[in-house]
Amino acid sequence: MFTIKDFEEYENENRKDLQDRAPVFIKYLGPKFEDIWNSGYWLEKTLLELGAKNKEIDDICFVQGQKSYIGDPVEIAIELLNEYAKNNKVKDKPGAELAKKVYNSMVNSSPER
Repeated sequence: MFTIKDFEEYENENRKDLQDRAPVFIKYLGPKFEDIWNSGYWLEKTLLELGAKNKEIDDICFVQGQKSYIGDPVEIAIELLNEYAKNNKVKDKPGAELAKKVYNSMVNSSPER
């Protein structure tokens, strides 16, 4: 089972490489986008180690990006990794349906709406 500690160890050991690989604009968008980048990179690497195919990795990482709009990117990456490790797949698929789900979740949890 993957944990926050696994991510933190990876991030600490690979901080320079993660910063070097990040597009320049990421550094100007703030810490949430750095978290999305770093956890997404770890997600991709770990899925590859778990035997996921390139298309699966692309889809799962896209799901993480979509869900990170309203959630913690690291927690989402951990949930997706654990789901994949257990089932060799994840239930969410990237695209319009997930975007609607994310939007509805955001609207329903926002007290000012």
